[in-house]
Amino acid sequence: MIISNLTIANESDALHHVWLRLKRYQNIQYTYEILRKHHDIPERYKKFAKKQSEQIRHCLIQAEEYATAANAVSYATNPLLYYYSIMSLALAEVLYKQDGDSSLDRVRNSHGHHGLELKGVDTLPVGAPLEVSAAALRAVPHQNGTGRAGTFELWHRSARELPIVGKHTTYFLEGTRNETYATLGIGADKRFPLLRCEGMTLLDCYSNMPRMAKFLEDHQLRSKICRSTMSVDTRHAERTNITCLSIHPQNRETIENTVKSFGFGPNSFESLQIDTMYSGYIIRLRDRTDMPPSIFQLPNAIQENCSNIWFCEDNQSLNEFGLYYLALYIVGMYARYYPDKWMLEIEKSTPLALSVMELIAAANDRVPVIILGEFSRSMIVRR
Repeated sequence: MIISNLTIANESDALHHVWLRLKRYQNIQYTYEILRKHHDIPERYKKFAKKQSEQIRHCLIQAEEYATAANAVSYATNPLLYYYSIMSLALAEVLYKQDGDSSLDRVRNSHGHHGLELKGVDTLPVGAPLEVSAAALRAVPHQNGTGRAGTFELWHRSARELPIVGKHTTYFLEGTRNETYATLGIGADKRFPLLRCEGMTLLDCYSNMPRMAKFLEDHQLRSKICRSTMSVDTRHAERTNITCLSIHPQNRETIENTVKSFGFGPNSFESLQIDTMYSGYIIRLRDRTDMPPSIFQLPNAIQENCSNIWFCEDNQSLNEFGLYYLALYIVGMYARYYPDKWMLEIEKSTPLALSVMELIAAANDRVPVIILGEFSRSMIVRR
């Protein structure tokens, strides 16, 4: 479970440093020692852990090379290369988190498939409005005779919701204070709910990605993520912890649909205070430090920096990496198997083509950071 946070500077070459840090896990002995410690592997299974470490190395090398190749070619083929890059990273995450039963050689027969299937292309006209094209293109989970199978299914089994990070201010008895950024909320260490049988559309993915919010707004489409901020004040003189969750002013429909998923336990009745603002809320929980803390539940969240938390209105099955995974599968397979349509989309600079360009730019920046967080067991955010 990820329980710490790591802050990186917003320097121009941050992405280069992220890939450099991922290279640590190409060192087989280094990765083996981490696997042995995290999974408490007995000595008699050492050779299997070594094999797992070798396979992680191979996946990370391929992932970076696919991404490098994608940056060197045009949009005619780079959606497919970016998909192969993120799929390689997904396999590396599977190998890192799961046991030897998920090694590449063990799963080839039972999971030799992408794990997803592309739907909705055949009847889609080139140049359709984004609300039509992105809503038509859909990825559904692949199923065989025994149930769901494939790389996506393997990845989804150990995918987890990431923590929430915010400012923690401590006020000491002598009148001084200390401000730091800390992990304020941790998701349950259990599998996400299964992706619906009807899957998710490209528009579903876009509407849950913070990086796509402005693009959707420019096309008069509503994002389904609610911008919020969370902080905790610890006041030693009053022996209280005050948790503050601010729902920022934004689309009212998004706010109301999101807060329906907020839940508070019976012990929070006396400590809970909700103030309504114009198109927003401020929720406070005031707990005594010598009493059990209030129990509350929040919907799936995505966070890129310490200032903003994006709560998902209706996406409870995928974390941020999963959203990019599905979206890149859709556009990658569209480019691969329907080049006659995809090339026309590019040539005409259609809304769909422009959206893919926006997606690629976001994925190039975000996906390596997310996977580094998974490997380092850290929450990597920008200030």
